[in-house]
Parts: sequence; C-alpha cells; structure tokens
Amino acid sequence: LRALNRGDEAIEVGQFTVERDPLCLTCYRNLVQAYLSYNRPQDAIDTVLQMRVLGLDSNNIKVAIAEAYLATGQAELALQEYLSIGSIYPGPRSRSRGAAMAYHDLGQLEKSSAAFEEFIDIVGEGGEISRLAEFYAWTENWDKAYETLRKLEPGCCGFNGILWRKIRNDAEWPAYFQEYGRSIRNVGDIEFNFSLPENVI
Repeated sequence: LRALNRGDEAIEVGQFTVERDPLCLTCYRNLVQAYLSYNRPQDAIDTVLQMRVLGLDSNNIKVAIAEAYLATGQAELALQEYLSIGSIYPGPRSRSRGAAMAYHDLGQLEKSSAAFEEFIDIVGEGGEISRLAEFYAWTENWDKAYETLRKLEPGCCGFNGILWRKIRNDAEWPAYFQEYGRSIRNVGDIEFNFSLPENVI
C-alpha cells in the first residue's frame, strides 16, 4: 500500500495488525514506516516509545525514531538514537549517515563532515546512491542531491520518505520527479483491493 501511494490505508492496516498482535516487531515497524512516509513523525515517535515499553526495539527502529526526531526539530534526540545503533549490518552505515544529518542540524558542521566521510568510507563513492541523495536532500544541498539522484534509474523510487520532505518544496523537484520518480500515474493502474475483517478471534 505504501508503494501504491495509498497512505491512509497503509496506516489503517498497520494499526490493525498492531492491535491484533501487540508484540509483533514487524507489525510495529511497518506502521512506523507508514507514519514516516506520510509525514506523521510524532505518531511514529509515539509508536516507537510504546514499543519500547513492551521491550521491542531494533536498529531499524532506532533509525526510524531518529528520522522522526529530525523531522520534529529534535536533533539532539536524533543524534542519541543514531549513536546507539549497533554494529550489526547495516548498523554502521546508518549510524554514520544519521549522525552526519543530526550534527548538521545541530550546527556542528565539522562533526557532520567527519561522520559523512565515515559513511562514504563504509559504502564507497558509488554505493548507496539513494541514501547518499537523502543526506544531501535533508541537508539542503540541492545541487548535489540532484546530481546524485540522476545516477538512479528513472521511475525507481517513490521518494515519500520523510527525509525527502525538504527537497519536495524546491522549485526544481516537480520536474525531477516527473522524470525519475515512481509517481501515482505509474502505479495507479495496479489493482489491489482488500478489506479488514471486523472481528478476529
């Protein structure tokens, strides 16, 4: 549903699965990602905090709540989450790139540059193109963002993650998205109908 740009339904299904299985880490993760994809960062934060009360957490969840903290202007909390990410793959790359964004938002540009260089050392100059572009997009380096994005295949991505929020307001974005983005027009012909059961035993 997220891939089909059906955000309200993706969130509804996520809420449904969490209510039916409140210890399901994957269910929570899908709901959190739906909130982030459709610009509801505070709901994402609240959901992760609820998860942690239940003892549920993971590197992916740390990344998710960190992105939500960035989106709500809480860069210090975002930095704490990024730096707490473990060393199991893909932890190091997520930790270094995330720290670079958080340090940038905190105005600590030397630390941001150092963390960014660590990210490049991990993934290589030609690796993780979309994640690299997300960094440039979040830190408002539009020229580098577009230059990096043009290395992707046209139609590859939906660009509905919360880290794309700033660049979507840039004047050049609509033309770029028309050429490279996976738009509603691309997926609108895909028929996918479903209904949620009223009662589940």
